[in-house]
Amino acid sequence: MLPFINESQAKIVKRIYIDFLDRKGANRIARELEEEGIPNWNGKTKWYESSIRKMLSNEKYKGDALLQKTYTVDFLTKKRVENTGEIPQYYVEEHGIAKLDYATVITPLQAGLFVATVEVPSAERYGTLQTKG
Repeated sequence: MLPFINESQAKIVKRIYIDFLDRKGANRIARELEEEGIPNWNGKTKWYESSIRKMLSNEKYKGDALLQKTYTVDFLTKKRVENTGEIPQYYVEEHGIAKLDYATVITPLQAGLFVATVEVPSAERYGTLQTKG
């Protein structure tokens, strides 16, 4: 099944990235979205700084994937935990449809033109996984 992009939500995500590149912090972005009554992913107008930070560091917005963010520690109970280095993680570039023009929005962050307060996932930090193309 191909990923579906919600165009109205994509506009909000793009705005968040542009605001961040305009040197607005996650707290200010959340406050402005609330003041303007812009709905979040579940239709409410309450925005949280932590949600903005997660969006800014989500590799899926550029069509990539970070595999094994969590792993199963007990197959019987199906208990999963966050992977903090116990097992390898793999970064897959161009895994899906990019939800925004990531090259325009994020390249300045990776080039160090702005002081980033969020981590931008990249293949350099994680191993890459070769996929059949």
